[in-house]
Amino acid sequence: MWELIKGDWQKEKNGISVPLQWAAGEGKGREERNIIPRRPYYFNLGKISTQHPDHFIILDLPRLTAQRSKFDAGEYCFEVIVTGEEVDLPPKCFYVIWRGGCTANLKEVEQKFEVSMKDNPPA
Repeated sequence: MWELIKGDWQKEKNGISVPLQWAAGEGKGREERNIIPRRPYYFNLGKISTQHPDHFIILDLPRLTAQRSKFDAGEYCFEVIVTGEEVDLPPKCFYVIWRGGCTANLKEVEQKFEVSMKDNPPA
């Protein structure tokens, strides 16, 4: 994980890799999966909600107390790696811009939250 601080990308020190949730009911928690080549799989990186309007929350399993999972408004990069037997996929980096202030107005929220995927982490 990286955070953009005063125009400089800072890598999280001592970050611990954590499993993410499969999306759309595709399994529970840390359930093992047989990955089929060229089939799309979906996961939940995180969420924003009106319950915690100023936080972007990573949906990791299990939740670690020694590592933050709630992020204030800012710019972040999260590296996601798929691991397993006979799996050779390059990592992907998800860049998140979160301006804070989640409301029930979807059009308003679309202006406050951006996600893009790149092949490389910040330089």
